[in-house]
Amino acid sequence: MRVSAGGVIPLSTRTRAAVQGFAGIQKFGTYTGLSNNFIGTQGDFLFRSSGEFAAATYGAFARTAKEEYESTLRDGYRHAFGVTVQKPLTDRIQLFGALTRNISDGKSTVFDARSTSLRGNADWSLGRWETVYLGAEYRRGDAVGTTGQTLSAVPSPNITDDAFNDSLRTAYRFKASIFVATLGYNRAFGERHSVDVSFRRAQATAFDLGAGVSSSDFNYAINQFSVAYLARF
Repeated sequence: MRVSAGGVIPLSTRTRAAVQGFAGIQKFGTYTGLSNNFIGTQGDFLFRSSGEFAAATYGAFARTAKEEYESTLRDGYRHAFGVTVQKPLTDRIQLFGALTRNISDGKSTVFDARSTSLRGNADWSLGRWETVYLGAEYRRGDAVGTTGQTLSAVPSPNITDDAFNDSLRTAYRFKASIFVATLGYNRAFGERHSVDVSFRRAQATAFDLGAGVSSSDFNYAINQFSVAYLARF
C-alpha cells in the first residue's frame, strides 16, 4: 500500500516544479522480516520548449526515502536522481525515458548499493478508460542476493541475513547487469479509480565476482504477475 500527495508550481510559461510526499507499507506473509514501512519525498523540475502538441517535456528529479524493515540489516535510506523526457508520438501514444542514478544506504554495508539505470516506456491509449503500456529497463551496478545453498564461494561483502526464519541464509552484494521488461493493462472506472494488471520479466547477469566464484551461481531470472487497485482522492 502506498499513498502520496503533491502539487505543481508554475515557474514561467515554459517551466514548472512538482513536489510530492509519499509513504507506504509492504507486508510479507512467509518471510516477515522483509516487511517494511517507508516515507519519502520527490522534487521535479520540468521544461517544455513550446506549447505545440509534439513538443517534448524535459525534466530533472531527486528522490529520497527512509525505510524501516522488520529485519534490522536493511534499515536505511534510498536515494535516486536523474533526468527524464516525455513526448507524445500521436494523440494515443506517449513515450517516456529516464536515466537514473540509484543509491541505497543500509545499516549493513551489504545493502549499500550503487547502480545506474536507463528506462523507456510507451503508453497506448485504447480509449478514454483503457491503456496498454510496455516498459524496458537496463540497470548496471550493485545487486543484493540471499542464499541458503552451499556454494563454493560467496561474493564479498556478505553477512548472515536476519530477514529469514526458516533457515540460516547469507546475504551478499555483487555486480550485475539487470534487464526488466514489463507489459501492462490499466482499466479506469471513472476519473478516480482504476485496476492495473501487469506481467514483468527480470533477468540479472553477474560479473566481476572475483577469483574462485562462479558467475553461473549468481545469475537470476524471474517472472512476476501483479494486480493493483489505484484510487485518487
